[in-house]
Amino acid sequence: ATLEDAGDAESAVAPQPGRAAEVAPFPTGGAVNVASGLLGPLKWERLLFLVAGQSLVGVAGLGLAWGLHGAPELALGPGFFEGGVGGDGALAILALGALASLPMLALIAAGEVFNLDERFPALAAVTEATKRTTLMALGKDFKPLAAGVGALLIALAAGTGEEVLFRGVMQEEIGARVGGPAGVAVASVVFGLLHAVTPVYALLATVAGAYFGWLYAACGHSVAVPAVAHAVYDWIALLLVHYEVTKGGVPAGGPEREAAQRVVLGEKGPGE
Repeated sequence: ATLEDAGDAESAVAPQPGRAAEVAPFPTGGAVNVASGLLGPLKWERLLFLVAGQSLVGVAGLGLAWGLHGAPELALGPGFFEGGVGGDGALAILALGALASLPMLALIAAGEVFNLDERFPALAAVTEATKRTTLMALGKDFKPLAAGVGALLIALAAGTGEEVLFRGVMQEEIGARVGGPAGVAVASVVFGLLHAVTPVYALLATVAGAYFGWLYAACGHSVAVPAVAHAVYDWIALLLVHYEVTKGGVPAGGPEREAAQRVVLGEKGPGE
């Protein structure tokens, strides 16, 4: 893939001198036009691939619950339908989940304030991996609306799918058999290993998994609050990284920005 591939669809379909305009990559008509306007600037093939992959994680969790208990809804946790957060309804779950994302977002802010990437190369490698994924999924140009929609789709799929499998099924099943702490520990380690883009990435994901596991247990063995917290964190983190790698709308084609993006993507320019 090249940076041009990762760019927005507007430039990809613009007519060039001496050639006819190319067909837009989305069909026309009704709601599809709205989706095209929102998602057209993104590298939507990769975006949909990421969303589908994360959604399949949740489907796997539902399938396991069905196989184990004949009831796929148990993947949401036994407390999901029992008012696990006090029975205050969806607004309370959303509010509590959003609040629960704040400690993780505070760690991002601390990293920026204290320049931790510059002090610790291992953390810089984690940041580069996140930038690479963001560039490939959300494109190289600053598109706040399109990126917001794309990042939200990824965050919802990841937050729901991963919490269903790792907390609602794995942690719950292991905890019921050998104790709650063991359930949290095993589910968190597996969660970390499956995020092992780098060793430090795996470690940080393990810590995050333990935090989500604590939320799951503290909120009545329901995936609702940890799923919201997970999704809110992922959404904001993706948007922050998108802003960073696109430099907040610096005009496209700037050589310094393109050179930096090539490094993140592992590409080399002509003659390099």
